Amino acid sequence: MNNHNKAFYPSLKRLFAALSLGAAALYAVSAAGCASGRVISKTAEEGLVISASYRDDGISGISVTADGKETFSRKISQASGNRPYTDNDGLDYGLYVGDIDLDGFTDIAVCVSRRDGAEKYAFYFGDGIGGFTELKQLSKLKSPVFGKGDGKISSYSEITEYESRGIPGQPDIYTECHMTEYWGRNGEGKAVKLGASSLTFYSEEDIYCLATYVPDPEKPSELTEDTEIWIHPSVLGDYGLTPFALR
Repeated sequence: MNNHNKAFYPSLKRLFAALSLGAAALYAVSAAGCASGRVISKTAEEGLVISASYRDDGISGISVTADGKETFSRKISQASGNRPYTDNDGLDYGLYVGDIDLDGFTDIAVCVSRRDGAEKYAFYFGDGIGGFTELKQLSKLKSPVFGKGDGKISSYSEITEYESRGIPGQPDIYTECHMTEYWGRNGEGKAVKLGASSLTFYSEEDIYCLATYVPDPEKPSELTEDTEIWIHPSVLGDYGLTPFALR
């Protein structure tokens, strides 16, 4: 072996060693990706296949295919501090597939925040052929309830306002309202309030008010009071209601 070949031989060995290390590293990355990649797949009535990759804190991405071709995909960002899911809790890591608004097409809902005792969802409404539209306004709803067969998405909230509080020898004067809002989609596919109901307690008068609300005919995007019933606490049970006053 001449001097040129002798000088070349160690370089060749270093090259093969580097390639071997690179291949090993690439295999390790690939293997790790396969090991951590968990997928939920569901088939819709239209023949669409909805696949969702997930981690312990929830769904990380969704993909929809029709006839083997991807028609929709979305990367999902989960809020930090989410309560973890488990394989057997029946929640599918926050994935819901079904006809939420009862228009005959499959929709998708993905939980994107699961902390502080509340949940928030991203909603994607389908067109029946693999396309989906997200209504971001609905992602602001706190702990929404949907998929109950009425085409609505409901959101419950509690608000307490004090007129006076913490005065020695005097009871607190406050108003406590428990409200449920009902959301849906209009003919243009936009998110709209369909109505609301509330039960409010007025501490100074020691009385409840049960009210319902409907879209304002002049301003459909806003709600106006439709019915109102004043109820004494002693007969609240006659209306199938439970007292919640802070007193």
